[in-house]
Amino acid sequence: MSGRLRRAVGWVVLTACLFGAFPPSARAQVLRVEALDGAQPIVEATLSGEPVRLIVALDAPAFLLVNASTAERAGLRATPLLSRGVSIQIRDEATLRGRTGRPRLSVGSAAGIRRRAIWIPDYEFTPLADGYVGLGALEAFDQIELIMDASAPETAATVLPGKRGLLEWRFEASSTLGAVDLGLSLIQRTHLDRRIFRQAEQTGLVDEPLPDAVDEPIGMFAMGQALLHPNHGLLIAGYFPQMLAYQLSNAELAMHEAQTGSGHAERIDVITITERSGANRVPRASLGRDVLRQCARLVFDLQDDSVTLWCPEGLHGDGPTE
Repeated sequence: MSGRLRRAVGWVVLTACLFGAFPPSARAQVLRVEALDGAQPIVEATLSGEPVRLIVALDAPAFLLVNASTAERAGLRATPLLSRGVSIQIRDEATLRGRTGRPRLSVGSAAGIRRRAIWIPDYEFTPLADGYVGLGALEAFDQIELIMDASAPETAATVLPGKRGLLEWRFEASSTLGAVDLGLSLIQRTHLDRRIFRQAEQTGLVDEPLPDAVDEPIGMFAMGQALLHPNHGLLIAGYFPQMLAYQLSNAELAMHEAQTGSGHAERIDVITITERSGANRVPRASLGRDVLRQCARLVFDLQDDSVTLWCPEGLHGDGPTE
């Protein structure tokens, strides 16, 4: 084959791939994960070619936490330079030094992609599976459908992944004593500098002491408007959608079927968060556990620049609300 002919064939193949002439066999469309009775949602995958079972960590970023035995079985190799900065504090245990690498993860029909994996020598994160995978690591799918089990407490707080940028959006909704409690977070990937908290404490913005637990808020501003998290930055919270919309200057919030009522929990069937024009970040959204436990099936639509989730059957068995 001559050089000119090879170049012509190459342009034809490239054009066909760009404009969809070939079926997107390597691009997955829908991932369906079902949580068994009393269990967490587990997805079948391969890690560096080794079959694994991973718990879908609904509030985790785009990386893997794998058991030490899984890392050994899959032959994972650590990156020495990056592993120097890996340390994990698990609840009240001492901080453990970990290892990190970039093995190839394949889930379903999606093409394999290298993802950051973290493991700790001689430490098992979970006996129920081979490790955890964050929803952010499953962004190759256009739509993720979770069949939830209400008796599994850790299936609550479902989170959609933000794909790039230093900040991620996170929307939370929960029902508390007949009043809807809404919040939107700006989540920083870096640890919160405790000097910020101390300054807020000295100026009277924080009225609670700094707790030692990593997974608890480290302070509350007056009127419940903001929470500081030790690893997640500043959480802006409000009790009405109008208040949220007023507080946020660089995001648009659209809510459907968000109603308050007496004697029953609120309905929040569809939530869509989109960035304003010019932003280059994809948002991140989540539903609180009280709302989630009333929805047996959640569908996540990641195809556009916004993220949308809804209950096809509706809450309280009322039927779909689209």
